[in-house]
Amino acid sequence: MNASATPTAAPVFRGWYVVLCCFWMAFLAWGLGFYGVSVYLVRLRESEGWSAGAISTAVTFYNLVMAPMVMVGADAILRWGARRVVIVGALAFGLGAAALPLITSLWQLYLVFVAMAVGFAATGGGAVNAILARWFWARRGLAISIALNGATASGILVTPAMLWLTGALGFAHGLWLLILVLWGIFLPLAFVVLRDEPAAPDGGESVEQAGAPNAPEVPRAALLANRNFQTVTLAFGLGLTAQVGFITHQIAYLATLMSVEAAGWCASMIAVAAMAGRIAGGLLVDRLDARAMAGGNFLLQASALCLLLWSPSTVTIYLACGLFGVTVGNMITLPSIVIQREFAPQHFARAISLVIGIDQVLLAFGPGLLGVAHDLSGSYGVALVLCIAIDVAAAITILWRGRRAADAASAAASG
Repeated sequence: MNASATPTAAPVFRGWYVVLCCFWMAFLAWGLGFYGVSVYLVRLRESEGWSAGAISTAVTFYNLVMAPMVMVGADAILRWGARRVVIVGALAFGLGAAALPLITSLWQLYLVFVAMAVGFAATGGGAVNAILARWFWARRGLAISIALNGATASGILVTPAMLWLTGALGFAHGLWLLILVLWGIFLPLAFVVLRDEPAAPDGGESVEQAGAPNAPEVPRAALLANRNFQTVTLAFGLGLTAQVGFITHQIAYLATLMSVEAAGWCASMIAVAAMAGRIAGGLLVDRLDARAMAGGNFLLQASALCLLLWSPSTVTIYLACGLFGVTVGNMITLPSIVIQREFAPQHFARAISLVIGIDQVLLAFGPGLLGVAHDLSGSYGVALVLCIAIDVAAAITILWRGRRAADAASAAASG
């Protein structure tokens, strides 16, 4: 057989290796900076005796400091390159988390959270979107979805691993070992994979071929004045406030109902259900009204929290955590779908980045709000009722529509 006639497989587009790198980047970021926060709260209360309100107020500060950093993270990647930014961010993240067992005063926790905020801004969802936007256009949604499953995977694996390691080896040595493992996986991968930029998105297909619009982006002031934009931003800001607040306190709350180890497995169940919920949501959303689906997601989250409040048995607790988890994955993806359907393509990038930035500020108050409610009432019951009320308000908000979806883009452009 003539060797020249033998078909050769097309080389794998290197952008998919970048997706793999971003998967591990999200794994590190959410593991240390999102799911891990609930473990820090438990361990710091054990070692320092600080109240849930004091620690969660510092978590609120952490999220507020992070918000403007996330907004400029994409600009930093464009200016200094993805490899440099994410490696520095991962190092800052790890060093900040590693300092947690060493602090002895509450004010030191705030300094540590500044370093961790820098790390999350450089390795979290904003950075994932900024990096993959350079490599993908037509397949961008698929690429980002695969990469952000790293965040869900970290919830499945990192929380129980962190609880076990810090319980078996102590807070310091257990956390330090976990950080070294995460660095050992991600840093070499980032150094090798993020070395250059693509010539064109999607392995050679130009932006023009992919159908990217050339029109200028809509002014931010016009977006902020648009009813559709307002309702999407406020609804998901409220939903994320309740969600992030509960996830921050989940180990502390569940530990009042079961052992800390069992509470850790419940947290992992939430993450597993989040991945399943995201897959199911992706299969259904093309057939459903995105706003109605979002409203149902908020109400399902409220129902899960109601079930937790009732929780007559361990089985009920696991069921409630599973239902809550289903809502977690969709809470991140649904805003993009609503924005994509209601605004013209050239407005999408600016609109979704503004939604994420504003919602980061809103959700920052979730952990502190629940912590203060716990300290004032002496239990987490009032805090969960507050989350339920917030979710119901979010459902009502997302179903309140302004102009028709088809008119939203022109309405935003004209202000």
